[in-house]
Amino acid sequence: MVGSDSHCAIYSKAITLPVPKLSQESKPSVSFKVLKSNNAILVRKSDGQIFMEKYANQKIYLASITKIMAVTIALQKLPLPNQRITLTSDVFDQMEKAGASTAGFHPGEWVRSVDLMYGALLPSGGECAIGLAKAVSGSESSFAELMNRKAQKIEMKHTHFVNSTGLHDKN
Repeated sequence: MVGSDSHCAIYSKAITLPVPKLSQESKPSVSFKVLKSNNAILVRKSDGQIFMEKYANQKIYLASITKIMAVTIALQKLPLPNQRITLTSDVFDQMEKAGASTAGFHPGEWVRSVDLMYGALLPSGGECAIGLAKAVSGSESSFAELMNRKAQKIEMKHTHFVNSTGLHDKN
């Protein structure tokens, strides 16, 4: 967030990180030459001024951003970070069929929810995101509804989730 402090919560402990403030006249210097992403937008939150955009209106798949949202929801909904979750074989079949990345867990394994959260974020493990989704909501589609409600709440206006992994889906 430009122009205010941002907050980061780790379980129940919150910390405040300072964020550089921009005046109304200042513009960040961003070069397309160093930008690795195919799509980007840089917006000042206080007034919505767009400083830079690169194919900002193009429909794209969110991929690992989806897993960030999945972990955010899991942190809010799961009672304890040590809750044990079983990863079922159908999850792994789905990941293999899609050629998706996994964190290295195995079918039938009991895994702590906190380990699934790390597995979803660090190696972008799809089996972890699905395991969290099923533990929270019973199904990925119900979990996606929670993700979409959260997206609306935090003003992700043109975002629609259909799964917890970010795997391609026409919807």
